[in-house]
Amino acid sequence: MRIAVLGAGKMGRGAAFDLVNSSPVEEVLLADRDQARAEGLARWLKSPKVKPLGVDAQEPEEMIKLLEGCDAAISCLPYRCNLEVVKCAIRA
Repeated sequence: MRIAVLGAGKMGRGAAFDLVNSSPVEEVLLADRDQARAEGLARWLKSPKVKPLGVDAQEPEEMIKLLEGCDAAISCLPYRCNLEVVKCAIRA
């Protein structure tokens, strides 16, 4: 499975940690507006499954492109972003 984790803060850290330790998960796309934060978390996770990306959840075309081809996505973003993220997921 290919899973997108949206947000590399505290919630994203927990979600990504669980996913990289799950055998059915082949790839974790770790997306954050701050690519350096996503890269830092990827280094901490030390897993070849993790691909850090700089993606802004407030840019619909970026989100759609990220979500295309994913089996699931976990939003670890502030609640105010959720409606737009869901709309992007439906379009993807």
